[in-house]
Amino acid sequence: MTQLTPIAGDARSVSNQLTVAVAADAYATLRAVQAVDPFGPAIRAMRALGLAERIALTPNGMSWQPEGAGGRIDVRVDVRVSGQAEDGSTLTVVIRFRATDERLLEAWPVVGPLAATLSKRAARTVKHHAENDDYEDGETTAEVARAA
Repeated sequence: MTQLTPIAGDARSVSNQLTVAVAADAYATLRAVQAVDPFGPAIRAMRALGLAERIALTPNGMSWQPEGAGGRIDVRVDVRVSGQAEDGSTLTVVIRFRATDERLLEAWPVVGPLAATLSKRAARTVKHHAENDDYEDGETTAEVARAA
């Protein structure tokens, strides 16, 4: 389920949440989460478009300064895994956007679908790797989820 909602009390913030069931235990799902780079495809696409100099990576996301804008959009990604059963867990991907200027949220018609696509792609990749146990403890992100 994808849900796009303004964050209560803040007209400059919007979040996108996606929750999926995973047919693997929470440990396997967490291992798969660690192998996925949810911003990798977006960063590569922005580099290909010559926009990489406007992006700064942050500990849980990135900060983007659109051309001609006096502010920036901060993007934060939070991933939660829950579940106690051996054969199932739940994966939730939350992407939060916070603009320093309300005018920057005018980009939401473009940014919103991108956020939904990134969430779906990251969740699908995590789900696939967790359910298939496609990696071993020592494998690197590049070996497992190059195109997350």
